[in-house]
Amino acid sequence: MIKIRNAALVTVCLVLSAPFGIAQTNDTPDATPPITDKGASSTNSTGEGLSIKQHLIAWTLTDQKFVEKAAEGGRAEIELSKLALEKAQSPQVKAFAQKMVDDHTSASSQLESIAKSKSFNLPSALNNEHQQTLDRLQAEKGASFDATYIDAMKKDHDTDVSLFAAAAADKKLDPQLQSFAQNKLPVLRSHLEHVKMLSGAQTSSAQ
Repeated sequence: MIKIRNAALVTVCLVLSAPFGIAQTNDTPDATPPITDKGASSTNSTGEGLSIKQHLIAWTLTDQKFVEKAAEGGRAEIELSKLALEKAQSPQVKAFAQKMVDDHTSASSQLESIAKSKSFNLPSALNNEHQQTLDRLQAEKGASFDATYIDAMKKDHDTDVSLFAAAAADKKLDPQLQSFAQNKLPVLRSHLEHVKMLSGAQTSSAQ
């Protein structure tokens, strides 16, 4: 009889303690928040309002990586735009190319100054992807050149905006680099909007 009562008491204790165990588990935050939508925004210690793509960039971003990626993008946009000044057919595309040379030369100079003061390494040449784009553009002319150049600028500035948005919100980044990213982000966004407008105009004229 005593054994039966003891077993019943243990069963009651287990039933009563179960909700508390569940509540304790639910109160423990997940180490990594779930990602459910590619277009959604996420908030973490690196900043607020980042897209999922920017969140992932910020998660692995280092000072050296930001310097390399930013310098690569700036160098490519300058080189491709210098070629566009020579070969572009559309006056609007040439005007955009001149703005790219001016703005990115200024930004690259600022980044180089910060990098040298902190002993960060800068790339000395275009990466393979950008060199292939430059080679392809050198073989094209007329409207075909304009279309390829605009597509390249749209792709590059989309990448730039994601990188600089992540860096601008990344509190673990070097303060000077973060400030540089914050200052240049609005300029890059305006470039992206400009090149999208040019792309739309080309599509309309081709129809």
